[in-house]
Amino acid sequence: MLLLIFTVYALIAVEVFGLTRYGIVTFEHANFRDFPSAILTLYRMTTGEAWNKIMHEMTVEYPYCIGNDYTYLLDDCGSAGWAYSIFLSFEVLTTLIFMTLFVVTVIDNFDFTTQEEAMFSLLTSEDFANFKRAWADFDPKGTGYIPKEDVTKFLRQLNGRLEVKIYPEEYSVQTLLRASSKADRDTAVREPANIDVDVRKLNSNVASLDVKESRQKRAAYNFTYHEALSHEEPGKGVPFNKLLRILAYRLIDAEQFLKIDQMFIRQQEMNAIQEKVYREKIRSTFTTIALRRRYCRMVAEKQNEEFNRDLMSHRRVGRDYGSFTPPQSDIPIIVVDVSAEQELDGAQRSSSRRDSIASTTSSTISVNVDEE
Repeated sequence: MLLLIFTVYALIAVEVFGLTRYGIVTFEHANFRDFPSAILTLYRMTTGEAWNKIMHEMTVEYPYCIGNDYTYLLDDCGSAGWAYSIFLSFEVLTTLIFMTLFVVTVIDNFDFTTQEEAMFSLLTSEDFANFKRAWADFDPKGTGYIPKEDVTKFLRQLNGRLEVKIYPEEYSVQTLLRASSKADRDTAVREPANIDVDVRKLNSNVASLDVKESRQKRAAYNFTYHEALSHEEPGKGVPFNKLLRILAYRLIDAEQFLKIDQMFIRQQEMNAIQEKVYREKIRSTFTTIALRRRYCRMVAEKQNEEFNRDLMSHRRVGRDYGSFTPPQSDIPIIVVDVSAEQELDGAQRSSSRRDSIASTTSSTISVNVDEE
């Protein structure tokens, strides 16, 4: 809008005052002889520097200039009517525009300050102190950035209202092992590696965990983690103020504290981050399936190798019963001669075949005698 106003008034000024003579404040660097010079002169007038003197010098008339009624090319006079109307309207419009921009900037900063105050008013000095102490462990030099690899460790150290842990402290591994130990508590604390765990007691302690709440906390943790990574600056890491703002956003109602445009931007950011979370979940699922298949294949190959190794070792011991030494045990060993069984089976089959032929022959003879 401001550029359009400058362009229109510069064209009008060049058309009306393009041949007007120089004065005290109008010279080769402040005039309306061409379009670039007119733009620079109008910009100077918007700052309030001698704009009224420029206007009065554009009202010069005969006998203080050379007038010519026949051709305007030989006329270097100005015009009082045009000068007053052009420059006064220009000053009023530009002043209103700049005043509006100033007021909007002030109001916008005021709203931002109000939102920041509402956002951080729910945090106590102890919360800020915990955040800074946890940050100092990962940023000892005070650069204001931490690597993305340390974000998960940093989130686990937060306490108070900024806490984003998935499980409460009483359900940590060390706490559960100490609570389920068969030994006394002092021994479990002194020697955590030698804890004799009561499995039933451990199951009872774990069963008291609220599964639904844990899933909600896990979803919030994943969302916070991916949102923190989305603000990573290349070569530096995740900044201090962005991570603090992310954690503070979890404590407010966006519909209540944010304006419509800011709430719309925030909603778009949340949708984009949620899509990243879903993509990461799908990728992790397929990765788990692929790793499981690879593990099962490796286990099967190892079992086949062990089976083939055992089979080859038995073959090397001996290829007949004579050279095979059975293991010593109290149970008697029964050895079956397969060749003898086969011969006995063949003899039985031949005997049964002969009996069948004999019975068939006798029945035939008896039939013939009856006929006779």
